[in-house]
Amino acid sequence: MDDDRIPLTAKRNASRGYRRLPGPPVSEHKDLVVVLRCPPGAQRSTIIMWGKKLEEPRTGVHTVELAKGRADITAQCAQLIAEWQRFVDYESDTAGRRVKETPYTHLADLSGRPEGEVHENVAELAWHGARFLTRLLEGHGRVASFREQLLALLRHKYLRIRFDSDVAIPWQMLAVPSGPATAEPPCEDAFQEFLGHRHQIETTSPDTYDMAYWYEGIRSEHVSSVNVNKSLMAKVPKAKDVGDLLAKRTRVTERFFRAQLLKDLKNPVLDEDIMYFFCHGGYEYQSGHAWHSLRLSDAAPLDPDHIDGHRSQFTESAQESPVIFHPLVLLNVCSSGAPGNDGSLRFASVFVKHGAVGVLAPHISMPQIFGAEFALKFLEHYVVERQRAGEAVQNCVHWFAKTYRNPLALAYSLCCGLDTRLPATTEETAV
Repeated sequence: MDDDRIPLTAKRNASRGYRRLPGPPVSEHKDLVVVLRCPPGAQRSTIIMWGKKLEEPRTGVHTVELAKGRADITAQCAQLIAEWQRFVDYESDTAGRRVKETPYTHLADLSGRPEGEVHENVAELAWHGARFLTRLLEGHGRVASFREQLLALLRHKYLRIRFDSDVAIPWQMLAVPSGPATAEPPCEDAFQEFLGHRHQIETTSPDTYDMAYWYEGIRSEHVSSVNVNKSLMAKVPKAKDVGDLLAKRTRVTERFFRAQLLKDLKNPVLDEDIMYFFCHGGYEYQSGHAWHSLRLSDAAPLDPDHIDGHRSQFTESAQESPVIFHPLVLLNVCSSGAPGNDGSLRFASVFVKHGAVGVLAPHISMPQIFGAEFALKFLEHYVVERQRAGEAVQNCVHWFAKTYRNPLALAYSLCCGLDTRLPATTEETAV
């Protein structure tokens, strides 16, 4: 008689070090969710809101049609970003004579600048942010009622808010308009008027969605990568400190060239908790179209389509085999959070589409010295203190406002990831 008994000894590490979760991480309910739909070519937009801080109407949901369409809102975004860029390029005025000096481009700490100068410039940014919100919500009747309810909520503090929009609006850079005479008076400190100072904010869009199947690695330590321009790391103060922090707290992979990153993106398993970029970025232009790109230490650009092209096959096959790509991505890359032309891919959307648990990126051309300081402060909150990403971003905004008197932390937008935090390692789980 043949021995058909089933062996009772299982293969060692049969799961190859991965485990499949029943679903993606669940995000906690928000105090407020605002959805803005701006169909291409439409003359009007639709705005909807709901949340724990808002009573549900008897007849449905809070929604109205706005007078502004996609083209108008996109133009407003460009104007607002231009105002912030003018802040960065501010030229100081000494003894009434214009001096060709732009202190905000090479100083992260503005506390030593004349107090009236900084306050005036920040107050102007707040005015433009409030003007954006006023123009977006202008109207009568139902629109006026919707506007009053939304602004009343935004005048609170420490809400957890999600803005889901078809347009990459820099919501954290908007500000609450001054209320009626019966409302609380305007803030004496202009920093406190910005939505990103008052609240924890994440942005999403229809093209930022979770993978259908979620795997994670079983590891004894956290893993990160530093994807950088060598010359920037060498010359920018605090840039090396960011790398040192990650090296001390995580196992780090360093990438200096485009080919290195593309090679790793071709691997279905790219198991990193943090993916940090510190390099040059901007827009590519061709035939009337513009799209984002970044450059590591070499001259060849890398754009969102490269990432999408290299990850799509794995994202689509995740049901059959482990696909691990769930980093929090910190893009210290100029303009990487700003809108592109309609139809062009954005870094934030592409990273989230293929599994990233959040993307933090600036809407403007960020001064390099401030970018390094911001990354260091954010990672101290996120990695060392183990704060959630939304909390860490707001704490950065508060710290730079209070200590450095610098508003540029508000220019960083968090796409998804409000509740994202470093996952527990096997050693931490065992404790």
